[in-house]
Amino acid sequence: MKKPIERAQTGVRIEKRLLKVLKALAEYLDMTLGDLLEGIVLHNFDDKKPFSDETLSRHPGTLAGCPACYQRPPPTTVATCVDSSSKR
Repeated sequence: MKKPIERAQTGVRIEKRLLKVLKALAEYLDMTLGDLLEGIVLHNFDDKKPFSDETLSRHPGTLAGCPACYQRPPPTTVATCVDSSSKR
């Protein structure tokens, strides 16, 4: 038996220009902003591109010029700092 999907209303802070692009894209794709964001996140979890090449080519000034919009960033490593001057 599948669990029912529950969604929660949330307020998130996001950069204004990015919000404008996402709202315009959601309107262009005839979906809500929440559905668009949910789709982007779920595609990212599946390690897939969130936008098709066709969608990217139709928005060259906004999405195609933004590799972060459709490529996963490389994993970051956490460096540890060892202070060799302190002796115990």
